[in-house]
Parts: sequence; C-alpha cells; structure tokens
Amino acid sequence: MLRRAAAAAATVVVVAVAALLVGAAPTTAAGDPCQQQYVGADGKVHYRNICAGGGESTDPPAGGGGGDGPSCYLGRKGQFNYQVAYCSGELSCYRFIPPPSSPLPDAWPARPPGTSETAQYANQACFTQPPAEELVSNEYIWVEPAEVDPAAFLTQAIGNIALPTYTVGFNPPGRTVVGLPTWFWADGAGAGPVVGSSAGGLVGTATPAHLEVDPGDGSGSFTCAWSVTPSDTCAYSYRRSSARETTRTEKGTPAYPARMRLVLTLSFQFNGGPITLAGAPETISTPWQGTLVPVAEVQTLVTDP
Repeated sequence: MLRRAAAAAATVVVVAVAALLVGAAPTTAAGDPCQQQYVGADGKVHYRNICAGGGESTDPPAGGGGGDGPSCYLGRKGQFNYQVAYCSGELSCYRFIPPPSSPLPDAWPARPPGTSETAQYANQACFTQPPAEELVSNEYIWVEPAEVDPAAFLTQAIGNIALPTYTVGFNPPGRTVVGLPTWFWADGAGAGPVVGSSAGGLVGTATPAHLEVDPGDGSGSFTCAWSVTPSDTCAYSYRRSSARETTRTEKGTPAYPARMRLVLTLSFQFNGGPITLAGAPETISTPWQGTLVPVAEVQTLVTDP
C-alpha cells in the first residue's frame, strides 16, 4: 500500500511539472470564456458555466449541442492541462493522452489483447471533491479513438513542435555600406520541415515558409524567401549610415538594431492520417531574434588626372 501511494505521489509530481512546461489553458466553447467544455462519463461533450456567480450551466454555448453541467468539480483540467475531465460517481477523473512520462508510442507498453492498433495510451487519475481532493486512483489505460477529440490536443500538439533556433546572419560581416545590398539569413536554422511529438495522436508539422526582417532603420519589416546560408535570397540596401544611432556594438560602433523571425506553415496528422481542424492557425512564428548592423557611408572623391 505504501509503495502504491508513493508511486501515485510521484506521478502527481510528474503531472505538475509537465503542466508547467506545456502551460495551462482551459477548453472553452464557441469563444465564450464562461463556458468550459468537458467530456462526461457517457463520452459526450458537455458544458459548464465557470464564471463567478454563474454556477452550473445546463445550457450549451450558442450554436452548441445540449448537455447538463458536470456533477463534480473539474477545475484540475485547466490547472494541469488534462485533455479529458469527467465525473465518475463522487469522483473527479482526469486523463492525460498520452501520459507526459510516455509522450511517444515507442515508450508505450505492449497493447493488451483486444486493444485496437489505433488506441492511445493514457494516464487516468481520480480525486475526491474539494477541499480535500485526495488522489483515489492513478492508473494507465488504453483509450479507443472514438473517445479522442483531436481538437482538444491542438494547443499541446503545436507546443510539441521544437521550432528552429538560429542567429541573424548578415553580409558584409562586421559592417555594411550604404547602397550596397546587405544579405540576411537565419544562421543555424534548417531548410526542412519540423515534426512535433504526438499529443493524443495529433502530430503537428511546421514547414518553412519565409523570413520577416526588420533592418532597424525605421523603414519597417519586409518578407523574403527562406534563407539559411549566405546568399542574395534575402537582401536589403540601407539608404543612410548608422552614424547617428544610439545603439552601439561591443566595440562602440553605432549600428542599426536589426531583427528577424521565421514563419512556418502548420499542418496536422491524426493517428497517421492528414486532418484539417477548424480554427487551427495556418502559420507559426518564432520570436524575434536581433543583431546590430553597423552601416557606413563611403565618399568617393573624383580628381582630374
């Protein structure tokens, strides 16, 4: 009994850490922040009014289906980013699909006899009601595809994509010149698509689309083709020197605070097949990455022979 309690406690710690990494985001319906969506014990989608003073709602959001509110507290779903929450008698039960400790199918155990090849490995934890919320059971189960809503995993699937890391490259190196094309590229970023890990069978892929570059001279950002090596694929000509800029390099040279971000298109697969999800973003961008570009102005003196 003590061993089982210790294992359960360890699992709760893993769940809490995973929630911090992934981020918590309650599932709302029809854009209404007061309506929290959950899956009942009957496997169907239901709704609950979570706004202050709203109590339990038996009304679905505008345009939604019917269903009663939950008969138990399901606040842990949003707090720890569970994909599924439902009431089981007097218990509140939650599921991670797949478990944070086994995010990839390669780490899953052998399927029990009678389990379909498309079933998802899951962790299910059930608690008593507040204020105690004691852990009653913690088990690993297999969830059939019919019980899985891929849209519930959209945020997690996007978060599982490791976007390229890079630095802003530019040429001529060290200092460029007014009127001379300056090349920009994403140094260290790859040229191929990036595939994320599975989130309940939903896998996101980010495919390179283009670069956005802000040269830092006040002209605004521009878009150019994806470039990860020195070339004129992404070029810009500065019209004035950076002599009056207050930003300076480590050597004290005035420079423009240029920056760049990468834009990639998103696509998804569910259980190995392509899928289109309503409301899913079409692109994803990296954070802006900056660099300092000193720009000199070369004066030409013409004399008679």
